[in-house]
Amino acid sequence: MLSSSPPPPFTAFVNFPSRFFTSLITAALLRTYPSLSILSSLPAPPPLPLLQWADYDLLNHELTLSQAHSDLSRVLSCSYVIRKSLIRKHYLASTVAQWLAKHPSSLLGAAVPKTWAVEVRFADELEELWADELWDLGKYLDEQEEAEEEEERRWYILKPGMADKGQGIRMFSSKHELEEIFEEFEEESKDDDDDDEDATALVDGENGKQDGGRNGESTRVNAQQMRHFVIQEYVPRALLLNPLAPHTHSLTPHKFHLRAYVVSSRSSPLTLYLHPRLLALFSALPYVSPRAPMTQESLMGHLTNTCLQKEETKERFVFELAELVGWEYALPLPATNTHRTGSASGVITEEDLGAITRGVGEVLAETWRAALGAGQVHFQPLPNAFELFGCDLLVSLRPPVAVPCSGASQHNEGKFLIHLLEINACPDVEQTGTRLNGVIEDLVGGIVQDIVVPWAREIGGPEPGEVGHTLQPGAGLVKILELGVRGA
Repeated sequence: MLSSSPPPPFTAFVNFPSRFFTSLITAALLRTYPSLSILSSLPAPPPLPLLQWADYDLLNHELTLSQAHSDLSRVLSCSYVIRKSLIRKHYLASTVAQWLAKHPSSLLGAAVPKTWAVEVRFADELEELWADELWDLGKYLDEQEEAEEEEERRWYILKPGMADKGQGIRMFSSKHELEEIFEEFEEESKDDDDDDEDATALVDGENGKQDGGRNGESTRVNAQQMRHFVIQEYVPRALLLNPLAPHTHSLTPHKFHLRAYVVSSRSSPLTLYLHPRLLALFSALPYVSPRAPMTQESLMGHLTNTCLQKEETKERFVFELAELVGWEYALPLPATNTHRTGSASGVITEEDLGAITRGVGEVLAETWRAALGAGQVHFQPLPNAFELFGCDLLVSLRPPVAVPCSGASQHNEGKFLIHLLEINACPDVEQTGTRLNGVIEDLVGGIVQDIVVPWAREIGGPEPGEVGHTLQPGAGLVKILELGVRGA
């Protein structure tokens, strides 16, 4: 008599707007638990034990919370309920500021650009802010009005605290330019009053859907839907590469940012995992050092969000970090150079990429420490939840004359600095492009292997016949932080 296969250890609820992501999760779970029952919607009452791996808005958060403090939680969900300290730009700025006040030697002092968080809707409100929240920024801007050389000017980036898809990002180097930006927003708001379809995406909620969007969108923004903004110092000496001809000595440099996927798991202790297959996302237009007036075209050379690129050309500008070995890099061009070409100043080595990856892990681990230590009101991990975040970081070249810095580790060594730009909940993994689908497949396999399987063991499930698919060597999740959470 044939023996029956062991019963599935749990039921899985899997449903994301992305069919691609849903199919990857479904396939990884079935490879591990072939007899698993997978639902696309939750019945009432929901079956237990239950794995909820679905879009934030589809999760039964009450069910997650009801099981959070059970000795043996029979529910594992793919999102914390409260995590604004990480995913909202103005909350993250406040978290970092509080952490640095308590820990002035933290590497976040060098890794996070100096940031101001403000509430403003209209240009005429800036006058009061220059005398209050933006007093020191106003002082910097007034001082540099006397600077004679364009290269000496410091630039700043304005970002809406809750917008996505590159909306509302602007650059300025004077008070007058910032005022003009908000006047522009007011004009766009008048044009969009009758037909804006994106208002619901800007509600100050916890859904955190910051990372999706249609390709080729503009950076228009409706100021009436915004009130929270952050202003950040522009990071000088960004590492520049040429994705179209990476081995050409005389190159046309492009700016890029790193996309790092991390998984934050449980709360007692909280474990943070980094997926080591980092991505490099390039601007579609060549880089030119900022210079006033900053036009829409020149701004696009500084924006690396793939949502702003056309679908047919996007994959030409997304690479895995490991592919950059041997690429020549250049220093940022002076603002007076309008030819968008320069000479290579070095070559990326495997040792460089190792240092960059370690630096990314250190910065993100310290950011989670800050969220737990200074932002715990707005970041509340749960013992029966995990969450995938897409973290955006910038690599810059260390200045030739070292700037004194009390931050730790990679911010005192090497030729590169790592800067945290933002953290996205519900990352749009399809922006990676089909060529690099394997990166996301390995990521999902790592989550099953390191998060789901241990929980299934805890609830008494049988050992899986196959733990995920075969990962590339070194491609599984890497633990970068393990920390107890007070009150968990």
